[in-house]
Amino acid sequence: MGAFPVKRGGADRTAIKHGIDLMLDGGVLAIFPEGTRSKTGALGKAEPGALMMAGKAKAVIVPTCVKGTDIKRQGKLWPQVNVKFGKPIFFPSGCTDQQRTAA
Repeated sequence: MGAFPVKRGGADRTAIKHGIDLMLDGGVLAIFPEGTRSKTGALGKAEPGALMMAGKAKAVIVPTCVKGTDIKRQGKLWPQVNVKFGKPIFFPSGCTDQQRTAA
């Protein structure tokens, strides 16, 4: 699936550069902006890395909700998984990195 390791607990510059390069080469990067799994199933606070990477690559962001993947909560070997996609978010053309940082 093209997964690559990320050092947890801080900014992993190697992983960030790899993700940006992947998007600049036309690839797709799926990232969980919370940076970790939820123990309760509640949506966590997004960290700034995902938006920063998308901004550097001027990538389109497609918000995605994945529900039902926790076998323990559903009590089934094959849980019903639902995936919903939001409207794509485009960076304004001509927007500089400095303008994005100020927003």
